[in-house]
Amino acid sequence: MWDRKAPPPPAEGAPPRRGRGNIACCFTCGHGESCRVGGIHLFFGAGTKITEELTPRLDKQPEKLAEARELGRRLSQRLHERTAVT
Repeated sequence: MWDRKAPPPPAEGAPPRRGRGNIACCFTCGHGESCRVGGIHLFFGAGTKITEELTPRLDKQPEKLAEARELGRRLSQRLHERTAVT
């Protein structure tokens, strides 16, 4: 069991990946601009207005989407290899 305060361990054969979007709920909950403990305030500063340009989305990060697809392909291949062995 891993400590939930630390990042999860990487999957076997898969390097960890990061994309911008860890605070997406702060953009959609309805309180993002006024919440003083949320990601908008912490990462962008007090008084930040939520705009389309500021909102994190995977379609704005094609390199991360390509990495995720490749990772999925590799994990699928690894699962097929394990299934064939057992």
